[in-house]
This record gives sequence, structure tokens and C-alpha cells, in this order.
Amino acid sequence: MRVLAACDPFYYWAHGQTFYRSALDAGYTPVIHVVNPTPEVIEHVNTLGIEFGISVYAGPHIKNHYAHSRFYAAEHYLSTGSILITDIDVIFQKVLPAIEEDVGVFIRENEAFPGMKSMAGILWLQNNDNGYRFIRLVSEYTSKKPEEWYSDQYAIYDAYHALKDQMSFKYFSNKELDWDFRPDTYIWSGKGNRKYTNQTYINRKKKVESDISILHPL
Repeated sequence: MRVLAACDPFYYWAHGQTFYRSALDAGYTPVIHVVNPTPEVIEHVNTLGIEFGISVYAGPHIKNHYAHSRFYAAEHYLSTGSILITDIDVIFQKVLPAIEEDVGVFIRENEAFPGMKSMAGILWLQNNDNGYRFIRLVSEYTSKKPEEWYSDQYAIYDAYHALKDQMSFKYFSNKELDWDFRPDTYIWSGKGNRKYTNQTYINRKKKVESDISILHPL
């Protein structure tokens, strides 16, 4: 199963290598998309020998754009096979079972805040017409919204409701994407400050990094 994340150069050095190494160890094929990469990042990614892509962005709200860029770029990567999109600061624990549905989403209808009714940290796209339809609508909705936090989650939620009766959906939960770092879950998500303060996450990240032979100092 291929997994895609996007980042800027700083997050590449901070989290991209853990994404890459833990993905391989768990049985995934990692794909990294870097926005505004430095020559050093490009050289390093080439050394790792993994699938990667680049894009350039010079507009406002650049930090928000980094988070949204994985969805803008997803259609390109989908052309070569089905793909699971995650955050760059995840740690993969084990590979998900094969997914047969067209799209996989993490929907939380009971959340009071509309921007949290979907989670952008995990999204599955099957390499078929419905996978393309969904990500194109997400990209369209995202591009029409201000480059703000949660706008990608609004877009996923709106696209889901527009298409939920027209294709098959896999529904993820915190068993697949876990920010409490339980030992029996599939993907640990370093949501917010957890990546800096949660000792379980930090220790696991250090363990993964100890297996990386080409680490770059921040």
C-alpha cells in the first residue's frame, strides 16, 4: 500500500525521515511531496531512492498551503496506483488490511465544530473513476476556500456528503489513526503539540530514527 504525505523542507528534516522509515518497516511504500524544496532536500530524497515530487508556492498563508498541498498533488500520484494520504508527522505501526472501497474517510458527525467533522490526517483513494471524482472535488472545494486551518477538512466533509450515495466508502476511526498512541493501532498521529510533549510518541520516534542511517541534523 502506497502512503503519501506532503511537507516543507523543515518538516521534511523533522518528520519526513520517520515517516519514510516507519512506513517501510510497517510494510507500506512511502511517497513524499515537498513544497519549495531546497537542493539539499532533493539530494537527500534521491539518496533514499523513494518516490517523491515537488511543487513551488509563493502565495500567502504558506503554512496552511503545506497542509493542503497533499490533496492538490494527490491526483498526480493516484495515476500510478491507489494511495493512502496521511500527515507527515505520523508513525506507522502496522499495515492496514487491503481496502476494497472507492474512498476511505474519517468522519465524526458528532463533533460540534464543523471543521472537525472530518479528519484530514487519513484519506484513502482507490485508483478508479470514483477515487478521481472524490479527490478532484476535495481539491475544488479547498481551492475555493481561504487558505486557513480546517479548510481542507471542510472540503473533505463537503465532498463526502456530495458523493456519499454515489460510491463506496471505508470509514476510518481512531483504531486506524490514533493520537493516544495505543499499542494495537495502525498509525500514530502527532497531532498538535503531542509530537513534542507525549513521551510515548517521542520514544517511538527516537527508536525509528535510530534505524535511519542518513539523518540530517536540524
